[in-house]
Amino acid sequence: MGIMLGNLTISQIEDRTGVELSDADKTELSGMRQEKAENIAPGKWHCFDLPFMIVCGDKPTAEKVVKFFHSMIGRKQNRHYRFRGRGEHGSLHRTGL
Repeated sequence: MGIMLGNLTISQIEDRTGVELSDADKTELSGMRQEKAENIAPGKWHCFDLPFMIVCGDKPTAEKVVKFFHSMIGRKQNRHYRFRGRGEHGSLHRTGL
């Protein structure tokens, strides 16, 4: 069993990744953010600090969250992300490190 720590806010994610989101993107992501890390609901996401990981309640939410960050992070650091989990539930993981 792994241990995940942290509850990063959008501004903390921006600081950590060097990504700057628009105010509109921040507003939309804020409405989807779930404070409590247990049982992430469909349509919601939670970001852990250690390991740095965004967990989403369903695959459509994961795809939406990736769209917010992928173009900026992907270009900047040449990173790719994939959804991993059972059925519609899982988390985003960095690949190709």
